[in-house]
Amino acid sequence: MPAKHMPYFDVLEALQSDGCPVCRLSLRSVSRYLDALSYENVNDPEVRATLRRSRGFCNHHAWQFADACHDGLGTAIIYRDVLDTLLRAVEKPRRVLLVSGLVSRTVGLISWRSRDFSWFRLPFAAHAHVSRLAGLLAPEAECPACQVLAASEERHLETLLAHLADRELREVYRTSSGLCLPHLAAALPRADPADAGILTGIAGWKIASLHASIDAGRKPDLRTITEAMVGKIEKVSAVAHRDGCPVCEMTIPALDEWLGGMVGMVERGLGSEDQQTETVPLCQAHAWRILEVASPAVVSEFWHPIVRAAESTLLQGIGRNERLASSWRGLFSGLGDLNWRKGRRPLRQKLERQPCCPACETKTAIEEETVQTLLNRPGRAGPSRQSEHLSALCLPHLVLPVRLVSNGSQKEALLSLQAEAWRSLRAELDEYVRKQDYRFRHEPRGPEMDAPWRAIAAVAGERGSQNAACQARRQSG
Repeated sequence: MPAKHMPYFDVLEALQSDGCPVCRLSLRSVSRYLDALSYENVNDPEVRATLRRSRGFCNHHAWQFADACHDGLGTAIIYRDVLDTLLRAVEKPRRVLLVSGLVSRTVGLISWRSRDFSWFRLPFAAHAHVSRLAGLLAPEAECPACQVLAASEERHLETLLAHLADRELREVYRTSSGLCLPHLAAALPRADPADAGILTGIAGWKIASLHASIDAGRKPDLRTITEAMVGKIEKVSAVAHRDGCPVCEMTIPALDEWLGGMVGMVERGLGSEDQQTETVPLCQAHAWRILEVASPAVVSEFWHPIVRAAESTLLQGIGRNERLASSWRGLFSGLGDLNWRKGRRPLRQKLERQPCCPACETKTAIEEETVQTLLNRPGRAGPSRQSEHLSALCLPHLVLPVRLVSNGSQKEALLSLQAEAWRSLRAELDEYVRKQDYRFRHEPRGPEMDAPWRAIAAVAGERGSQNAACQARRQSG
């Protein structure tokens, strides 16, 4: 039995509260990390370098940092660094595109008189730098808060599995809520046969009680159901900033409408037996989002077939565990262990979430359609200004028009307007930081006072616009 260090007592304490203990402890680790960053580490050179490489935080953790810490000065310092990095990434391709346009127009006049120079119409340097632009703007490292979350999940899950044979922890676990389905799927491949039987049995009892609450017609606790099916997530305010990224402003309401329509399918009889699935059809972020966009009755009907299928899967797993456990004795113990692990594989596959969330696919399609619509909107100053409607794009959505726009002058205009918006925002962040000094606090406040939160929206996207890289990690459980 491993020694009982602090993680053991953390797990033991978390088991005495409602909900998945691994979710609770992991979210607490992220909150403590963000608090420590706000109070102590904002000016640490290594931390700042890490945040520059990751382009700050992912969308969810950036707004969690803003809401939980209320640290405008720390936010301004962090995202001023990030904007400096983005401006350096944009400046060189923009200058190359500008020179390329001038050379192309000059050579175009020459080639109009002599076809011998037609091969020199488009400099290759512009293509090389623009093709690298998406990589230069994209994060070079994972969100630090997501790394803390993943490390905490692994540490506490290992602690639980290592000490589940301990009498005290086992008794507490039998009376707890058990693991959520994503963490149960992660624990089963590493658990001993007896421990896997306990994990599956407690989860099956929890899901069965949730299913019974829906079947009985009582008002079910939808948050408890969602947490049991996809894991807990830190709630973040959904109020978006005004005059932000136009793609975010158009995508988020459209996606909410799509989610409401998807959940509303059950009202038309499409959520019946022939449509039930053994896995949760949505990623974690969108499974929680439907609680905000649909009525409780409709959300309850949406979860009903999914919870029923999960209950059936877990009950079948419990029966299989009992049969396989009986073959784990005698001379064939090694073969029994092999059969055990082989028999657990289908259960884990049924509990894991779908590899691709339909809401995420719909969100990507809406974003591409929105960007294409804005690009086709005529500019006020001719074709060269056709990209001016995209001048206030957030960083995750800037890559789309850079790839879609083929005209060099339009692309240069897009990058020029984007760099101008970032420079203006960076100047406001400088002014915000300056006015936090006690020597200048008597000066009147201006529009720079909300610059830190506009900087988060400019780099991470508006509230509810999930970062694609971190969303993929969260989908995988």
